Amino acid sequence: MSSKRQQKMQEKEEEPQKDENFESDESFEEEQEDARKKDEKEVQMPPPKRNKSAYLFWTLEKRPEIMEKYPGIDGREILIKLGKLWKKTSEKDKEPYNKKYVEDRERYERQMLDYEKKGKYYDNEGHLDRSQFFGRRRRSRSSGYAAFAKRKSQAAH
Repeated sequence: MSSKRQQKMQEKEEEPQKDENFESDESFEEEQEDARKKDEKEVQMPPPKRNKSAYLFWTLEKRPEIMEKYPGIDGREILIKLGKLWKKTSEKDKEPYNKKYVEDRERYERQMLDYEKKGKYYDNEGHLDRSQFFGRRRRSRSSGYAAFAKRKSQAAH
């Protein structure tokens, strides 16, 4: 008699348990698919690149000259020499770099307004640049199951 009981208990353990409040796996898979589609639609576009300073425009031009004049010098020493040269440079010599700075700042402000309004990204020449955000997906912060369970609990109440 005890062996029949054990056999029945084992059969019950082997049967998959069903939860009346839980729907089939199909609805869970549908929820996950909807979440994936939503993530693909919501592409997070990066903001425009910040404007360069007058000093940065100047260093981009002068750095190769310093490297040629002092071969084998490390990057830190190059920056120190550039900083000292920049301090010695007269305002008249800095003027073209200040103009480049103003132009670049205006570009950045213009692109930032468009970015905030429309979510558009522009390259340095002012053309709409889509290559910056292709392939990037915004990742969901919670699993699809968490959203599914939340909806189920709200539907039950």
